[in-house]
Amino acid sequence: MAWASGVVPAKMRQSVRTAMASDSLSDRLRVTADAPPFLIVAVSGRALAASAARGGYPVVVLDCFADRDTVAVARQTAAVARPGAIHFDRAALLSRAEALAPASHCAGLVVGAGFEDRASLLSRLAAGRTLMGNPPSVVMAVKDPRRLFPLLDRIGIRHPEVRYAP
Repeated sequence: MAWASGVVPAKMRQSVRTAMASDSLSDRLRVTADAPPFLIVAVSGRALAASAARGGYPVVVLDCFADRDTVAVARQTAAVARPGAIHFDRAALLSRAEALAPASHCAGLVVGAGFEDRASLLSRLAAGRTLMGNPPSVVMAVKDPRRLFPLLDRIGIRHPEVRYAP
């Protein structure tokens, strides 16, 4: 597929030109082949990358697999898992993010699964990038049941009974 190599097909180039002529934010984010990509980081970034590609957005994907389907729709991909595990290797992730989508040349950061208990890694990765989603403070808040369930009570969202001790 031509898109995987960084060459945008003619039909997509025309849609990008049309989008660039528009004034809406979403249309202005549609980019040319040389524009900064969005950085997608997730345990598996395939679905996010496929969605972005359908929308005409270039992406760099860092995940635990760098599978064939992801490679087909991303400008660049890299597997950043710890050896023998389906968890991020912090050093590899930060290094590849800086090499493939440095903050100075990144349209935005999109994260998926894998940061639920890694707010400090998310914070580090988001530094200098526009985070398209919840900031690390929100991730930490929803992971803390002593903060989450009182919030749900205050805003009227029903939930099962919660006990903090057996």
